Amino acid sequence: MTVRSVIKRAPWRFHGETGEGSPDAIFTIECMTCHEESEPVDNDGRVPQEWAMQHTGRNTDHRLFKLHTETYWRVDPASGNPLCEEDGCPTP
Repeated sequence: MTVRSVIKRAPWRFHGETGEGSPDAIFTIECMTCHEESEPVDNDGRVPQEWAMQHTGRNTDHRLFKLHTETYWRVDPASGNPLCEEDGCPTP
């Protein structure tokens, strides 16, 4: 078991996850009348929009939707953080 010390003041970097296979965003859209949802889709917000238009075409009184957008973020040690020297700093 490895014991790590607590670092009270050290610089950290909060940024969007851009690693291989990580989507920019995942989109779904939810009908606020019946709560039916589109299938989740990576990186293309047009697909849920098209679903909403088709849903309203089938249910003409269903006109209000909520867009759900999921993104991935991470925290990494920044230059000057002891963990950066220990683990290596990720490139920005």
